[in-house]
Amino acid sequence: MEATITFQLRLDRQAADGRCPISFRVCWGSLKVRGSIGEKVHPDQWDDSSQRVKRSAQVAKVINRRIGIYQDGIDDYFKPLLIAPTEQQVTEHINQLRAEQLGKSPKAKAPVIHVPAQPSFKQFAEGYSKLRRAERSKSWKESIDVLAGHLVAFRADLDWPDLKLNTLNQFTAYLQDDCEHSDATLETYVSLLRGMLTYAIRLGYPVPPDYQFVETRSVGDTLRPILTHADIDAIAAVKLTHSDESHPTYLAAIEATRWYFLLACATGLRYSDLHQLLHPTIIRFDGVPCLQVVQKKTGKAVPIPVGEQTLTMLHNPVPTSKPANMESYMMHLKVIGQQAGLERIVTVGSYYKGELMIDHLPLWDTLTSHMARRTFASLMTQGGLPTKVLQEIMGHKSIASTQKYATVDNQMIVSQSIEAWKRSKITVDPKAKNGVKAKRILSE
Repeated sequence: MEATITFQLRLDRQAADGRCPISFRVCWGSLKVRGSIGEKVHPDQWDDSSQRVKRSAQVAKVINRRIGIYQDGIDDYFKPLLIAPTEQQVTEHINQLRAEQLGKSPKAKAPVIHVPAQPSFKQFAEGYSKLRRAERSKSWKESIDVLAGHLVAFRADLDWPDLKLNTLNQFTAYLQDDCEHSDATLETYVSLLRGMLTYAIRLGYPVPPDYQFVETRSVGDTLRPILTHADIDAIAAVKLTHSDESHPTYLAAIEATRWYFLLACATGLRYSDLHQLLHPTIIRFDGVPCLQVVQKKTGKAVPIPVGEQTLTMLHNPVPTSKPANMESYMMHLKVIGQQAGLERIVTVGSYYKGELMIDHLPLWDTLTSHMARRTFASLMTQGGLPTKVLQEIMGHKSIASTQKYATVDNQMIVSQSIEAWKRSKITVDPKAKNGVKAKRILSE
């Protein structure tokens, strides 16, 4: 990495004896640091073109040597870096340079922060707002910090080679599904993501070019897995542990996340509606226990029938507060999935200009809050629940939204096709004129 270092005479700070201090400025990326070399000369002794003291001056040798130490020391600091340092880090290096090479101790010696030669994407994303804080607003920084948190929550192990179009499309689907961001907000985050990766390219990081083609696309343009009943049972049965048993707070947090997630699988509730589970309203229709919830988007009160196991969980809540923030909730789900042994490889994919792009990941790595909602919708569809009824339970304004969630598996395709074929058999009705009237025979 390169930095530009300039030296100049501060004519605006001329002393009583006519001498002016020599200052320097270090610029890299959008950041800069200013300082003084601690020397003064008369204006007629300074050469602007070479940024050095003229050789004819008696003090030239001493002062030019000092300027050279600053020049070489700062150049040597920047050359091996792949990620831009912060202003604080450069200032600390200059103070250390003064102490070691020039014999001047800094006012307050701070520990030197070592910047990794090849930071991971997670490290870069979390520190990006600090790199550009000099030229951006406070609201921009806050938005970038939220975006970085979403990236970590989506997949904490993301690295530069992973930033292919399919993964980025899955990330935008996560923002739309799990975080329930509006189209305008989604457009903003995609724009911020493009800016972040463009800046990373300027710093020399191996960013795949796919980010240029990321668009805000509908949920239907992504393929994401769902859980089976066996997967849900595995999550419910696993004994959650932590490597350090002195962290009861952490264990309580992931237990709470498991409780909310299992109930979301049984009710289809959005992440934003899960808080209603903590103090549930249970009503009965014809003796059937139902959880009554108010759907966030429609504002309608909807009864959702629940089984005995779900009812027991509702009467015996594990958490004492609403779900953890989205980032923590997502991280907890992946821990739970790993410990539950959800290791089978599943397919995730997205479409771009009609072409299907596919990735293969372990199931636990695809767990999101919205997977519970998709799982509920798919299992209900496989069980024969009419799409219109499912629309009411899911709280969708449009039935088209419900149809995107309601997927069917191969077993359902085969079994229901066979039944439909049996019911569609026709025979000739002998009582009909000319014997051609068709009569449908329903198989028993």
